[in-house]
Amino acid sequence: MLHALKSAPVAILLVIAHSFTLSPHASAEAPIANKVCPLSGNAVDAKQWTFTEGKRVGFCCAKCKGNFTKLRENRLSEGEQQEGWVLGFNGKDLTGFQKPTRDGKWSVEGGVLTGTGGKGVLATTANYDDFTLQLDARISDKGERRGNSGIFIRGTGLTAYRGRWPDGPEIQIDHGDGNFWTGAIWQKAKAKKVSTKDGEWFQMKIEAVGPSIRVWVNDELVTAHKQEGKILSGAIALQVHHQTDLVEFKNIKIRPLVEGHDEK
Repeated sequence: MLHALKSAPVAILLVIAHSFTLSPHASAEAPIANKVCPLSGNAVDAKQWTFTEGKRVGFCCAKCKGNFTKLRENRLSEGEQQEGWVLGFNGKDLTGFQKPTRDGKWSVEGGVLTGTGGKGVLATTANYDDFTLQLDARISDKGERRGNSGIFIRGTGLTAYRGRWPDGPEIQIDHGDGNFWTGAIWQKAKAKKVSTKDGEWFQMKIEAVGPSIRVWVNDELVTAHKQEGKILSGAIALQVHHQTDLVEFKNIKIRPLVEGHDEK
């Protein structure tokens, strides 16, 4: 018998081995009944798939076919939760935000926070002083102008808003402004230019610790600035700048920093 196995054609051995190889999308563990697909909301039974990336990351119905990108969007990993990150946007509705100011109109479409309609901001109900913020953003324009948005941090004066912007630094999102490019602090600090353009998603990270404000765009440090004056705790506010703007945000994650600068 041993001799027969040794002399078996390599092709037969490969077929045998392949028959025990799991699909790259199928879990080694059987799906558990009565789970809910995080994308469609459909019930997932034992006949449907469990998707993994090295380990089980969740259940998904056959309709969604394990779109890992969507599974990760607007969610915190176990590691992020342990590090103290919180979601600024749940991917479903405007929970966690104040009533939009002035003309801006905000909605949630396919897990994306979308703003349009004219000048205004959408501000968090929570206030932050020292924190790290990271998010994905995309801007465009429905007319003939370029997209224009921004992120106000430590924003105050929102209840008295009458056509002016919140008090607090504004991190610019404008890929065509020659003076204050995306990642700049409006009228305070210019940014190193990186390759971003209207209609394309990009990642932004903002770290505010005491007077220090640092901004990364697509993992590249573009701005380092010292804020002047008293440092106040305030809202994080997303901006719509003009009538034909279309601004989009997702994966908004905030990590309050309690003991100062702990980011490398």
